[in-house]
Amino acid sequence: MAFDRRDDFWDIDKLVPNAKKPHPRFRTERQTKGVEIEGDGVSGESKLTLSLRGGESEESTYVPLSNPLIRKVTVRRFKGGYDFYESFRKAALLYYDVVAEPSPFVSFYSYMPQYSQMSREQKNYYFYLRAQIRRGNYSLKTDVSYLYLYVYEILNLPEKIPAKEGIVLLCELWRRYRKQIPAIDRYFSVWVQDYCIVHRLDAPTALIEDFIYDIIDAASFKEFYLGGVYSKNACEITALLSCLSDYDWRTGRYAGGAERDMYKKHIEGAMLPVLRSLWEKGALFLEDSAVERLSRDAFPCSLCTHSVKCRIEIEYYPLGRSDGLRDRVTSALKYVENCLRAALSVKSRLAVKHLHEEDKLLIDAYFAEAFRIANQKRREAQRAAYESLYDAPRQQMSFAGAESIEKNSWQNTWLLVDTEEIETVKIEQPSIALENETPAESTKDAKIMIESASSSPKAETDEPQRAFLRAALVGNKEAMRRVAADAFLPAETLAERINELFLEKIGDVVFEIADGGISLIEDYREEALEWLQAQT
Repeated sequence: MAFDRRDDFWDIDKLVPNAKKPHPRFRTERQTKGVEIEGDGVSGESKLTLSLRGGESEESTYVPLSNPLIRKVTVRRFKGGYDFYESFRKAALLYYDVVAEPSPFVSFYSYMPQYSQMSREQKNYYFYLRAQIRRGNYSLKTDVSYLYLYVYEILNLPEKIPAKEGIVLLCELWRRYRKQIPAIDRYFSVWVQDYCIVHRLDAPTALIEDFIYDIIDAASFKEFYLGGVYSKNACEITALLSCLSDYDWRTGRYAGGAERDMYKKHIEGAMLPVLRSLWEKGALFLEDSAVERLSRDAFPCSLCTHSVKCRIEIEYYPLGRSDGLRDRVTSALKYVENCLRAALSVKSRLAVKHLHEEDKLLIDAYFAEAFRIANQKRREAQRAAYESLYDAPRQQMSFAGAESIEKNSWQNTWLLVDTEEIETVKIEQPSIALENETPAESTKDAKIMIESASSSPKAETDEPQRAFLRAALVGNKEAMRRVAADAFLPAETLAERINELFLEKIGDVVFEIADGGISLIEDYREEALEWLQAQT
């Protein structure tokens, strides 16, 4: 018997170990498989579609009124089924309010970043980085995985981050880090688009207008960003031009520096009627094109829980991409820049080959109105500047200044009038101080000045002051006021001049001047009487 089994050595089947029986697949709940068969019923050809999604679907449909390129949007969410990333959502809710102290940068990389993949040091730095970003500080160093992790929080926590706040955060992250990490243009252009579609938001072109020229080519569904022909956001016109034109006006020789804002304003303003005309005539669409349909899962290449992950279906009108349309828009854009160069007195011009006469008329009409308004404003500004030269100076009246002007006027008069004429001129004029005299220190009768040969200048000059002091000594307020009026001087001025005299004589003033009036200081009554006696 043993001899019969001696050739068993060559039996390969006996040498191979027996394979273990496979265990049944682990399931959390019952799963269903849906089978769909599509065919035209004529050719006999059919397409088999196998769906492994579990549970029922919830569908919502709407029409975005702000974008006429999109005809209808359907968002289909699925209920039930196994949620592979539910643990991430629970962790995100747990860590949402965590704020770490300032921590050193620690590099972190993962294809699908999650909290469970991070070390303690990486978590500390991420929570510190996130707190700074929430405060508007984007200066900290980051890795793309940190950035994507924050995006996943925005996508998966709508109850913590409302959609209107989330879109602002997404666009700001995009703007701040796209130059540091250029690869994010490819993903953010889709995620931002899907975020708006799922949450029924308008395209955020105003939030990304400063770089929409650079990212429009990265967008897989360009029509989402290019539906603003009738929008008030001029940046959507910029987006259309970046898509439909072969010429980038920003790179022009004369479009930079101080003229950049003027170029941007008038290029967008002049091309708007051209694009609207093309839109209304259907020239922006592909010839004989029907409505196209886009169907895919939202937020591709991102971490989304089952409650957020959904399928979007979009019916839209595709923008034309023919060479003829691009040539037409490019020619119109170059013609607009030629008009601007002419306005700036620049002699060089761009070559324009395929300019349509209709587009030319629309552009010329825009600039005719724009230049008319500009010329009108310039003329009004010039007229206002000219008329301002004849405006009366806006300043308070100065009695001292008026006295000085009058003094200079009379001095010139004495130089121009002969001596004989001075003796015969009889005029009633307020006394004007001559050179080397105190201003307005003469009497009411100008004849005394002109015929001054017979009188003492000192005696006549002191007469109003003596009369004022005499009235003050007897307490006659009315006489004091009358003397000041006859001298064409305020009573306070006469009192101050008397005070100046006594400051030199006795070292103190004899009149107290206050809001209540002018009063003689009784302590100096005798000094005032002595001075009056000395003057007579």
